[in-house]
Amino acid sequence: MEATGNYRLPMANFLHDSGFYVSVVNAMLVHGYGSNSLRRAKTDKKDAVKLANYGLDHWLALPRYIPEDEVRFMLKTTYRQYQQCAKVQTILSAGLKRSPPPKPVLSSSWAPPLVFRCFFRKKPVYYKNSGTC
Repeated sequence: MEATGNYRLPMANFLHDSGFYVSVVNAMLVHGYGSNSLRRAKTDKKDAVKLANYGLDHWLALPRYIPEDEVRFMLKTTYRQYQQCAKVQTILSAGLKRSPPPKPVLSSSWAPPLVFRCFFRKKPVYYKNSGTC
């Protein structure tokens, strides 16, 4: 199967646990394989045939898929969330320094204050608005 982010994990783990030989291949390797045909049709059936032919031609060189340890998977996921939080923090801090956001149109005169908290830092950073944006 092709390595398509985390979408492949449930099926790859299920097949591995069921005793099948599973190999996860970089999509760019399969994309370059067999691209000498004149037809450029891109359908799921054509992709499946192309992937199957790639597997048959490279059977002896395909590495066996081994699922990641749960601790490693959780660490990778936590790190990705940390990176995303850092991006959001940068965007928010840059946006707050430039100019205040436009005031929304509210149906009532009072709006509850919104608090944004960024986790995964030694000292949490709070972004608070007073309710008037």
